[in-house]
Amino acid sequence: MLALTHPVPAGDAQAAVFAHAVGRRKGTVTTISERLPVLRTRRALYRIPAARRPGLMERRDVLDALARAAMPWRTVRRWLLGAMTGPAWAAVLPSMSYQDRLEHLPEFDRLDVRAEGLAAELADPARVLWSGVTPLEIVAALRQVPGSRWTPALRRAADLSVANVPALPGRTLVLVDRTASMADPAWPGSPLTRGDAAAAFGAAVASRAASADLVQCGTVTARVPVGPGEPLTTVLARFGPLDGTTGPAAAVRHLAAGHDRVIILTHPSTAAQAAEAVTIPGHEHVVTSPVPGWFRAIPYIEAARTAAWPFVTQ
Repeated sequence: MLALTHPVPAGDAQAAVFAHAVGRRKGTVTTISERLPVLRTRRALYRIPAARRPGLMERRDVLDALARAAMPWRTVRRWLLGAMTGPAWAAVLPSMSYQDRLEHLPEFDRLDVRAEGLAAELADPARVLWSGVTPLEIVAALRQVPGSRWTPALRRAADLSVANVPALPGRTLVLVDRTASMADPAWPGSPLTRGDAAAAFGAAVASRAASADLVQCGTVTARVPVGPGEPLTTVLARFGPLDGTTGPAAAVRHLAAGHDRVIILTHPSTAAQAAEAVTIPGHEHVVTSPVPGWFRAIPYIEAARTAAWPFVTQ
């Protein structure tokens, strides 16, 4: 790109960056300019023999060098050849994203990582909102570290993260499949079953919607109450066990009337049957793999169906 566009550097530092990039492309880099301290620090770190690196993570000068090298946790893991230690995690913790921290809470506990202040940061309203983390991710983290030092903060974060779920207008019917078929993992390596993920997704949508009926289908078909401002974990505790064979297809025929949209969370094997039972054309959503992206996908899909997206922002 630099060779094609010939940009004019804004200063000496950017000129050094351009020269280094071109040199790397041509394979002619032998030294790194003093104007590029981050790259110089990284080169010094990579010159340390791999076998010595894990043992150096207790040294303050090495930890400071990692910080100056702006090495995120994945880069540090490669630098350590995959052997992350407690001190290594502690060193990279400040630069980790909210979601990355959630994912590695079990590792922090296993290695007894010193993480002063992390629980408070997980429950900080500004951090939760800025990160865009969803209730589905928080519930997965709760399942990974049950009854741990993180549990109170994660429960608080679960409630705060509901604000990151789009608020659907009108009346919404949310049907959650709780049959035995939903007992397999939600996704490879997930601590949640399909049923757990469907319940968390449905409860979050219902909590944020202008008006919603949350219904579970399994051994029985029953409404799950969702009170204003109620803790998400309290709502999730009202779901029954994964059992029975009464899927959402039968329920939607009797419950869809009077709703502006229907969201069905079910197993892939019953998705077609459930879709055929929906009688609200254009505002039906059959979700077989509830992942965080689905929260924002639903309003986008509806806007696209009415030719409002992307030209009109709701």
